Amino acid sequence: MEKIKWQQLNNIICIDNEKSIDAFNSDWSQEDVAHYFESLLERYREISLDNVHLGADRVSYDVTWRQSHYWLHFECYSQSIWFEAIDLISEENLNAFYRYLTNGQ
Repeated sequence: MEKIKWQQLNNIICIDNEKSIDAFNSDWSQEDVAHYFESLLERYREISLDNVHLGADRVSYDVTWRQSHYWLHFECYSQSIWFEAIDLISEENLNAFYRYLTNGQ
């Protein structure tokens, strides 16, 4: 399985596109998002899906990890993928979540 390079920036965790080329095609579309999301769930088994929100050029998944809630955004126009804390508890657990993502390869 290809390695995903994550980086933490302030209150979000995003994929470093320059270092994750093998894991995600550099030119993906909204039709690819479900496949990428499923591959992330297979890789990170402690993440569970709560809800899906479809937008014009963004798909956002409401996910839970160890009782913390995050948005996982797939922005098609900018080709960006990132986790964002939904509440204060999740924001406080962001560092632990980042460690899980970076060690859970």
